[in-house]
Amino acid sequence: MEQVKTLEKNFELGNKLEPERKMQLARALGLQPRQIAIWFQNRRARWKTKQLEKDYELLKRQFEAVKADNDALQAQNKKLHTEIYVEMRESLFFWVSDIWVSDIHLFGG
Repeated sequence: MEQVKTLEKNFELGNKLEPERKMQLARALGLQPRQIAIWFQNRRARWKTKQLEKDYELLKRQFEAVKADNDALQAQNKKLHTEIYVEMRESLFFWVSDIWVSDIHLFGG
């Protein structure tokens, strides 16, 4: 267990292992240099996996925020289109009504 703590502390200092450092750790822990190298390699793989999980979660939250913004904008856009349609319809109705009233006056109605 003490070996793992020492290896973890060394990993935190730097996850790349220079040959001299590998030899020092091997001597200090009573392990073969190859064992130290393999431990660092496995630890880097675990670290990378954790980092990818964190990155994925961050991207997922950002995507959800952007999607929520997009959904709100889509709803607002639809509402504005409806308002424009209603305004145009009312304007057209009044324009047609004005023409109809003008025609009645012109033809003695």
